[in-house]
Amino acid sequence: MFTPLRLSAIRRTLSSRRVLTSPRRAPAPHRLATVLGLFTTLLIVMAGLGSRQPSPALAGSAAVPGIPPHFGLGSSSLIIVNRDCRAAARPAQTMVDIYPQSGNPGGVALSRPHLAGCRATFELVASHSEFRQHGLFSAQVGADVAVDALAGTTWSGAPANTMSNRSRAGREVVVPWVSSGDRGLSAYVTVRNTDGQLPATALLTLQDATTGLQIGPLTRRIAANGAVTVALNGANDRDLMQVPAGFTGSVTVRADLPIAVQVFTEWNGSAFGMASTEGVPVDLAAATLHAPLVYNAGPEGRTWIAVANVGEQPTDVLVRYRLDGTGCPATALARGGTPVRLEPGGSTVIDQGEPWSPDPNLGPSGVRPGCVGSAEIVGGAGGRLVSTVFAQNRSGSMAGYQTLREDDGARQVILPTFLKRVGVSDLSTLVAVKNLSDQPASVELLVLDAGGQPLAAPCPECRVTLAPWSGAVWSPTQMNSLGMTSSGSAVVRSDRPIGVTVAETSGNNRSDSAMYLGIPALEADEAPDLVQLPMLLINAALGGEPRAWTTHAIYVTGLERSAFGQGGWGSGRWRVFERGSNPPLRNGGRRGRRSRQEPTNP
Repeated sequence: MFTPLRLSAIRRTLSSRRVLTSPRRAPAPHRLATVLGLFTTLLIVMAGLGSRQPSPALAGSAAVPGIPPHFGLGSSSLIIVNRDCRAAARPAQTMVDIYPQSGNPGGVALSRPHLAGCRATFELVASHSEFRQHGLFSAQVGADVAVDALAGTTWSGAPANTMSNRSRAGREVVVPWVSSGDRGLSAYVTVRNTDGQLPATALLTLQDATTGLQIGPLTRRIAANGAVTVALNGANDRDLMQVPAGFTGSVTVRADLPIAVQVFTEWNGSAFGMASTEGVPVDLAAATLHAPLVYNAGPEGRTWIAVANVGEQPTDVLVRYRLDGTGCPATALARGGTPVRLEPGGSTVIDQGEPWSPDPNLGPSGVRPGCVGSAEIVGGAGGRLVSTVFAQNRSGSMAGYQTLREDDGARQVILPTFLKRVGVSDLSTLVAVKNLSDQPASVELLVLDAGGQPLAAPCPECRVTLAPWSGAVWSPTQMNSLGMTSSGSAVVRSDRPIGVTVAETSGNNRSDSAMYLGIPALEADEAPDLVQLPMLLINAALGGEPRAWTTHAIYVTGLERSAFGQGGWGSGRWRVFERGSNPPLRNGGRRGRRSRQEPTNP
């Protein structure tokens, strides 16, 4: 197994590889806020659900201003998962196409011949010698069976990390919440053209959450397989001068070809505050959405829910909580049960508590300090909603994840990593599960060791029965049955559809946290599709400068097999093809010309 010189602590455990930090700058110490998590007795402690810094999708582009220089240099990695966990699962023949933001030509295809069922692989893209360039890139992952992928980025100058789920493609994609300087938060919107032959024209329209005023459309021409990053705080794009300081609201991106959208929200003034979230195609909007994890930790931190109405009619939005903890009601309603009226294209934020809510006890949400649970975001008649959950703490950590539709539920959900007090950062994986059905669900957390085998010891804490629509939280540090287990993976199984949010946290506050959605396993044969990852950072500084030190690969004796065992990176080699060399596998990658549909101005 070959190991790059610079990886984050979290990826150190993913691949069981030793990580050497950049000699240029040592990671700055930081502390993460404590968030009270509740499972059975509410003794779970979550450390600052924060920012696994997104691949600074914000740099590299000439139109994007530099993010605070203390982040240093960044490199992105991929986790690819074979979603077939059935007994007769076929290994996946995977292909990763990676393109600069300028698009074709210049892409590189990485081919992997074997990825076992229900297994995950990990790779730091910059460790491949074929990538002599640095800067901003995007990726799409394909295979001959259904796979999914996550993207993460670490930086050399700060203990900053992010993890991103895939971005779904569509011709109209909505981001429910962005900001340009409000409370120090600034958004960077990356739009990827998923077509491999034709350039796309994208129109971005911003709608103020308070006034309903629309800004735009802002027009962007995107090369085939290319991407653009739009920094809402102005940068060098003159048309962004229309966006006032302090703006908050939604962004709608319409294009004449399918596009995928990813957003990074930077918390200016914090040491490492960055969240990574994904835009949602309007076709995937729903009347009811589910958040597996919300909480209020008083002045230390909280979550907040951003929701947008993408329908053509006004709708009333109500948030219902299902809570646990001492003194916490089993159910509660945001704003005392008073719904929020959202006009078409309108958006709002419902805060679960401190530090910005006017009421330090309840805030506008109805979630008392010390309470944790799940939530349903419910639209009135005809409501079509998209939503994102953000988490912040007062010491500077920030993260986010996309809410789920009922149709997103699965009876098995794959967690590529499961950690218990690993490494110098004392990393652990907190798992929040929500029943997405109107029937009770019997749910089990199956923890696998580094070789992919279930733990031998019985685990009574790993089983729970969930009432309809309710949830639970597992924290490895509170699960004695897991013993000294350090790193591996996990699968959450249920007899009813469930959704899972993962939060990876540092027990001693030496590294940041991340939040992302667990990956649903296949329940029946499913046609494979391409996984879109709009932003990767390869061997580059946030401003696009070359790295002051060079990534090398070193061979670590005894680590021929990755943390995921069979199907991990240690059990095979990538084959690399320059674009245009006709690699043997090109599932879903036919390059025929597509019909064009002109975008509609709002």
